[in-house]
Amino acid sequence: MSPEKVTDRWRELSIQLGHRVALVFNGKKFTGHCIGVDPEEGLILRLDTSGIRMFDAAHTHIVK
Repeated sequence: MSPEKVTDRWRELSIQLGHRVALVFNGKKFTGHCIGVDPEEGLILRLDTSGIRMFDAAHTHIVK
């Protein structure tokens, strides 16, 4: 399966995409609206505190 197909399937199956998310990244809590997923960067959030940030899955866990 091509990397593009894997990414497309990941987006189809993501339960966070399009929803409000609370997560912990390197010990710090962030909240916002999940606006995307990236195969290299992980979840993409529009933060409640303004701005957009990517969160690497290796250092992130969902808390809500």
